[in-house]
Amino acid sequence: MITKNIMKSIGVFCAICGMVACADDTTEPVLQLRQAATLNAVSPADITITKDNSTAQFPEITWEKANYGNGAADQQQ
Repeated sequence: MITKNIMKSIGVFCAICGMVACADDTTEPVLQLRQAATLNAVSPADITITKDNSTAQFPEITWEKANYGNGAADQQQ
């Protein structure tokens, strides 16, 4: 009799743990884009590779980063 109660208790415990473990627990961040990233202008003449400028340094391509507001983490390297 005690063995049956212990087995029932273990079965109920496993069933409850299974239901809790299978519950949807999705947390998705919601960011509001305030300003999109913008590419700084590069002249097509600067990026055209010719025999004369083939050994020259390629111009640096830069952009202004997007703005997601104060709530977004800003990581700098």
